[in-house]
Parts: sequence; C-alpha cells; structure tokens
Amino acid sequence: MDAASLSEESLKLELDDLQKQLNKKLRFEASVRSIHSLLRDRYASSSPSLRKQFYTVVSRVATVLKTRYTATGFWVAGLSLFEEAERLVSDASEKKHLKSCIEQAKEQLTEVDIQPTESSRGYLFEGHLTVDREPPQPQWLVQQNLMSAFSSIVAGESSNADAVGNVLGETANLMQELINGLDSIIPEILEDGGPPRAPPASKEVVEKLPVIVFSEEMLKKLGAEVECCICKENLVVGDKMQELPCKHTFHPPCLKPWLDEHNSCPICRHELPTDDQKYESWKEREKEAEEERKGAENAVRGGEYMYIDKIFKDDASEEKGERARMASFIGAMAVADLVKSTLGPKGMDKILQSTGRGHSVTVTNDGATILKSLHIDNPAAKVLVDISKVQDDEVGDGTTSVVVLAGELLREAEKLVTSKIHPMTIIAGYRMAAECARDALLKRVIDNKENAEKFRSDLMKIAMTTLCSKILSQDKEHFAEMAVDAVLRLKGSTNLEAIQIIKKPGGSLRDSFLDEGFILDKKIGIGQPKRIENAKILVANTAMDTDKVKIYGARVRVDSMTKVAEIEGAEKEKMKDKVNKILAHGINCFVNRQLIYNFPEELFADAGVLAIEHADFEGIERLGLVTGGEIASTFDNPESVKLGHCKLIEEIMIGEDKLIHFSGVEMGQACSIVLRGASHHVLDEAERSLHDALCVLSQTVNDSRVLLGGGWPEMVMAKEVDELARKTAGKKSHAIEAFSRALVAIPTTIADNAGLDSAELVAQLRAEHHTEGCNAGIDVISGAVGDMEERGIYEAFKVKQAVLLSATEAAEMILRVDEIITCAPRRREDRM
Repeated sequence: MDAASLSEESLKLELDDLQKQLNKKLRFEASVRSIHSLLRDRYASSSPSLRKQFYTVVSRVATVLKTRYTATGFWVAGLSLFEEAERLVSDASEKKHLKSCIEQAKEQLTEVDIQPTESSRGYLFEGHLTVDREPPQPQWLVQQNLMSAFSSIVAGESSNADAVGNVLGETANLMQELINGLDSIIPEILEDGGPPRAPPASKEVVEKLPVIVFSEEMLKKLGAEVECCICKENLVVGDKMQELPCKHTFHPPCLKPWLDEHNSCPICRHELPTDDQKYESWKEREKEAEEERKGAENAVRGGEYMYIDKIFKDDASEEKGERARMASFIGAMAVADLVKSTLGPKGMDKILQSTGRGHSVTVTNDGATILKSLHIDNPAAKVLVDISKVQDDEVGDGTTSVVVLAGELLREAEKLVTSKIHPMTIIAGYRMAAECARDALLKRVIDNKENAEKFRSDLMKIAMTTLCSKILSQDKEHFAEMAVDAVLRLKGSTNLEAIQIIKKPGGSLRDSFLDEGFILDKKIGIGQPKRIENAKILVANTAMDTDKVKIYGARVRVDSMTKVAEIEGAEKEKMKDKVNKILAHGINCFVNRQLIYNFPEELFADAGVLAIEHADFEGIERLGLVTGGEIASTFDNPESVKLGHCKLIEEIMIGEDKLIHFSGVEMGQACSIVLRGASHHVLDEAERSLHDALCVLSQTVNDSRVLLGGGWPEMVMAKEVDELARKTAGKKSHAIEAFSRALVAIPTTIADNAGLDSAELVAQLRAEHHTEGCNAGIDVISGAVGDMEERGIYEAFKVKQAVLLSATEAAEMILRVDEIITCAPRRREDRM
C-alpha cells in the first residue's frame, strides 16, 4: 500500500472519530471546526470515496443541528462549514442540499444580532451550554433611560434658575409625560418580535378534564367559605366541579368560556396544552432559552462569565432529571416485556444462540436463564436481571414473575411521574401497599405441617404447579413424584448437593427415574473388580502418572542406555512406593480426580483394588460428601485420612452407557435422578425445570405455608390494596392504586399468554373475589375462571413473598434515580 492510500485511510478513520464526537455536546463545536479544517485542506486532493465521506459527515452535522443542538454558537459553526462545503462540492444534488442547510442556518441566526468570536465561545458550568456575549439593550429601554436622565437634570437645574424655571419646568413635565406614556407604547414596539398571543386550550384536553362531585367530607375539608373562583358562588354538596391539573376546581359552565379564550388556570396560570403547533414550538424554545439563562446566572461571579471547559473525561457522559428517569423506566420495562411471554402454563420458549465458538443453542422459558444470557447496557435493566438471579438462588421459582411485576410497577410509576407526583411520594405509597399485600397473604395461608399425608399432598400439588409451565408438563405427575421423594429424603435439609442429576440422551422423558445412592459417570477399567461389597473408599486428587523432574528447563544427560534404564527403574520404584502407601490405608476402592497410568493401575488390580481415574472435580466432591470421606492429596499418615464407606459398588447400564453405582452410602438421604430425553437441548431444559421444582420443595419443607395459585394470590392482594387506597388521604392513594393495577397484570399476562380474553377473565375474577372465602383463579386448561383448590393448583408462600418484596424494592431503587453517569473506561497506560 502506497503513502497516499495510507494517508486516505488515516483521514477516513479521523472523520469517523469526529462524526462520533458530534453526538457529545461538549465536543460538538471543536469537532465541527476540525471537520471544516480538513475539508478546506484535503477535499480538493481527495478520491471520490473520500469526498463522499466528507459529504456524509457534513450532512450529519446538519441533522444534529436540526434535531438536537439549537444554541446560537452551534449554528454559527455549522454555517461556516456548510458554506465551505457548498463552495467545494461539484455534484448538483449535494450543492442543492447544502444550499438548503445554509438557508436554514441563516434563518436561525436572523433573530440574533451578534457576531461571536473565538474568544467568546466556551462552556458554562451548569448544563455545559454554549453562550455568546450578552446582547445589547433594546432601543426602547435605551430611550427610556436617556429621557429619565434628561428629566432629572432639567428638574435639578430648574431649582437653581428662577428666571428660566418656567420653561425648563414645562420641559421636565413634558419629558415625564413621555416616560409615563412608554407603558402604552412598549407593547406596540414589542408586537413584532415578542411572544405570540396565547391561543385557547386544546379542546381534546378540556374534554378529558375530570369532573368531581362535592361531598360533605370534601366540603368540611376545604371549609364552608369555599367558592368558584370565576363566578364567586359558594359551593354546596352535590356541585359538579371540573379539576385542572393544578388541582384547582371550577364550575364547568364557568370554566368553558374561560378556556375558549385562554390556555391557563384563572388562579395560578398553570398552562394547558394547545392545538397551535407554532405556539407550542415557541414555548419549547423559550424553555431551552430559560435553561440557558439559568446556566449563565449560575456561572456568573462578580458580573463576569466564568467558563469551565468540562468536568468529566471525553468518553464519560451523564443524563439528568427527567431524561435519566425515563431511560431507567424504558430499560426496565423493555426487559420485563422480553420475558413476559414466557409466564404461565402456556408461556412460550426462547431460543438463545451464543455468538462464541460453536454457536451453542439453548431453548428455555426459564426467566433467570434468559436474563443471565443477555448482554445488557442499560443500568436499570441490570437491576431486574440481578433480582431474577437472586430469586433463582433463594427459592428457585418465580424468576419471571418478579421481573414482570417490577416492570409493571415501573410502568405505573411512569404515569404517576408524568402527572407531577414526586417519586418519593410514589415510593411511600408502594411501601404501604406492599406491606398490606403481604398481610393479606398471611391471612389466607394454608399450613399442613402437622399432618404428614396432607403435607405430602401439598408438596405434590406445588411440584405439579411449578412443572406445568415447563417442558416436563406432559409428565408432571411422574416428575413431581420423583422430586417430592428426593426432597423428603433430605429430612429438612436444603443442601441439594445430595441429589445428583445425570442426563443421558436416548429414550423419552417418561423413562427418567430416581435411584438411591450415588451414580458416577465413569467406566470400570479392564482387569478391575466389577463388584465390591462393604467398600472402603479413598477419594484423592493426586498425580498418578510417572513423576517427572518438575523444574522448568531442567535436563538430565546420560552416557549410556543402562543409565536410562536405571532412571526408569527409579521412577517405577517411586510410583510403587506411592501405591503401597495408598494400599496401606486398607481400602478396596480408589477414586482419583487425575489420570491413573498403566503401571499404577496394574498394581491396584493385582491388589484387588478398584481404581477409578479422571473423576471430574464435581464428581469427587459429591462422592466425598455422600460417602462421608474427605479428599486426600498426601498419604504418609493413614490415620489422618477419613475414608468413605458404602455397602455396594457395581457397574450398571443406562441406555448404551456404563456407569458406576454406589449404593448404601453413609449419607442415607443421597439419591440420583437419571433424566432421559431425545436430545441434549431437551435434557438441559428438563434439568433446569426439575432443579426449580427441587428448590421450591426444599424451601417449602422448611417453611410449610402454601397458597392457591393461578392468579389467586394477586387478586387477593389487589383487593386489599384497593381498600387501603380508599382509606388513604393525599397523593399516596394514587400510588397505592397503581400498585393494585400492577398486581392484576400478573393474571392478565397469564390469560394473554394462553390466548384467552384477559379483560373478561380478570373482570370475572374481580367480581368473584368480592365474595368471602373465594378460591377463584384462572384455569388456562379450560379457559375459564375456576376453583384453584379443586384443581390442585398450589404455590409456596415463600415464593410469592419473595416475588412481592423483591419487585417492590427493585422498583423503589430505580424510582430514586435522577442522574445516570457513565464513567470513562480506564485506559491502559503505555509502559516501557
């Protein structure tokens, strides 16, 4: 590649970098100036492809100016760039586009009679806004100041000179009249360049204003002298009043004529939206200008502008206030919507494809598995991913429900924030609602811990409810029986390490079975005993290959083959001594994590000891746990090594594979579940489903309280929360009502995912739950509202409690956010 090509490549990279920097407000003007300089110096000698890239970058500058940055300094920099580009380009369409950009830039600058210089540009501390020099005072204000000064001088001189006092006095009076008359002249002067006349409020907005009927309680609260501020009539019980967003109320017949001419509240001048797009655009510009002025005021010290270039590094960014809060809401709701379709017995699966080597594929509807596989950039969305992981670790189930509920709480909170309710008020309401919802569940829990038969029945129903939304739903009775038997063997322990799950492709899911003891997925070597009774097992992690000189770079030189044979003999003797030390423990089974080479394997076979090599680390950890042994690495002191014991070791066949079965292990509650299935994808999803059921059951054995399922808990909680909202005064009641609506979103989603009419079913549910002792929930099999107790749909109380509290805490955390700061990545320093 020649020098010219290299130069063009570097220039293209530089243009790409400058185009990226256009999106950062702090770097915009500097980037535009750099593009202008490169355009002026390099365009004439550039290739056609590079000229096209120049035009693309200039077009991007125009787009950013039209849509994002409207400050005067930015348009001045853009105008000079457009003029230079228009002078250089030769393509007719490009010239036409650049001319339109120049005209738009000049239109933006016509109202500003300032010529900014390089020294006047900079960034203010507050908001980092570009500011030019202060504009000159309006001409009418200059005239008024001059006439005021002249009048005071004339009045002063007239007191000293009696002779001309009358003339000068008349002049002073005339000047004073002129000053007084300016009040009526100023509006005419400002008519062309001043603010437009406010149009009437939007008719659509006026029609949607809420109507309140005054009750005795409201009248007592407001006082007997309360009146309509337009007609001045006292209010009485039964009066219908229209309420503006500012919470002021008026008679509808009085308010309508006012809003037909104005767009604001008669009391506080709170403005309503209008249908006049020109006026709304002017309001937006005024708002931006006000923010710019506030930034200038915060930066002024002693009457001078204090310019600060920047606070953060170049790659850092920040979002404040409403933008930060909306970014958090949108990110969290997007994650909730992503997993919402997997909720319930009829939820759909997702295919997760890895971008790494092999492009591995996972098919699942487990919320935690889906979210763990995502690479998420939004910080609020990461909060929801974390609560899903914690839910999976703590109770095993409800990973999708917790994310969906948190997303719905934030969706409702967004509406309240838009209605000008402060986030801290929403948080206070959410806390009250969460406590009320938890109390409602506590009143309706079922506990059959004292009755073993009923408790086992509850566990079976919980297991089948958990599995009905998984791939095992077709054989849920079979797998629920296996899961309950396995968990009850633990005798109250939550250590699921004692339950081993082995996956073997082949057969159908129905062929899966539960076996007591431990199964190791290894074969017994040739010449080894195939069956051992009353086994004494030594579990080890040691090197059983030929010992080498483990010094980097070491070499052994010999001068004959005899010496080589002597070294080999010494190595064999050393290995023989190691095997003898192991045999001195009085064992008949040796399990090693590392390889066992031919010579030591032969020695073990001669001694009648079963030697199992290359057991994976998880395998020997679990084997040591269930047999009561400890993993050893040195063998000099046999009395300090704890051996494992079991009644029988034998080789078994599962499908076409041979495995080693340890039965009668010391840890009596240990068992193994062997899963059969058509493919590895099916087996992986079956293992995740069964693991969720085992986790829920092990937690239920400790906390035996259970609830009905199928949306029943959410409707019970929503009913109690609604009643609390009616009793609560103030804006917190809006947040409590929103919490109730978010709870109802769970049964709504279950019905939607089953293809049912969610609005009809939820309305029926709400009506049913107003009767005492109602057990109604959504039965997606029959597609109607049914009795959950009769259908055996149960859920663990601990799962529902964790979903409720985790979702509320996550929503509260995200609601508190008012600024997002993205830190600049740490750069690796060049070191010699």
